[in-house]
Amino acid sequence: MESQYTDLNAQYATKAETYYELSRPEMIEFVPESAKKVLEVGCSGGGFGALLKKERPGVEVWELNRAQTLRQVRLRNLIR
Repeated sequence: MESQYTDLNAQYATKAETYYELSRPEMIEFVPESAKKVLEVGCSGGGFGALLKKERPGVEVWELNRAQTLRQVRLRNLIR
């Protein structure tokens, strides 16, 4: 199983930096209007969470990502 993650890490290492900041606006419709808290797993740079907070200011967004190197990007996106 470890080799599976090693291969995945290698694939993501070659992606353009802007890939991790995509907001994915087409996914907003899948979050129920009644949602008060959202956990986004595999959030990359947090673009979707930032967009969701902008579109629905009352929503609390929690994000979880395996890649620690993206923490600063996520923090920047969620603080805006």
